[in-house]
Amino acid sequence: MRLVFCGTPEFAVGTLEAVIAAGHEVALAVTQPDRVAGRGMEMHAPPVKQAAAAHGIAVVQPEKIRENTEFRARLELVRPDAIVVVAYGRIIPQWMLELPRLGVSICMDRCCRSIEGPRRCSGRWPTASERRA
Repeated sequence: MRLVFCGTPEFAVGTLEAVIAAGHEVALAVTQPDRVAGRGMEMHAPPVKQAAAAHGIAVVQPEKIRENTEFRARLELVRPDAIVVVAYGRIIPQWMLELPRLGVSICMDRCCRSIEGPRRCSGRWPTASERRA
C-alpha cells in the first residue's frame, strides 16, 4: 500500500518503523520544521525526519498545511492510498482527509494516555468501553 506518514516526535517513530516493516511503501514523510532546542539553542531535526531519512524516504516540513498549495500539489502527485497521522502536531485540513482513496488513520499520544495512563500505546486498538472512559 502506498502511504504518506505524518508525525513529528519520538512517539511516532515506532509506528513509522512498523509500517515500513509491514512492507508498505511510505512515499513521503511529513513532519514539522526543524526547531532550535537545548541550552545551545541549536537546530534539531524531528525524530520522524531522522528515521525517514535513515530509510531513504522523502521528507517535507511545511510550516503550514491548510492553505499551502505547493504542499497540496506534492501530496496530490504522490497519490497515496492512505495517510497515517501519528502525533503530527497540526490540524489536518479537510482536503487532506479527502485525498487518499482509503482514508486517513490518526493516532494521538493524548488518546493513548486517557486509555492506559501516562505510558505509551501498547499497539492495540482500544475497545468501545475504553474509548468511553
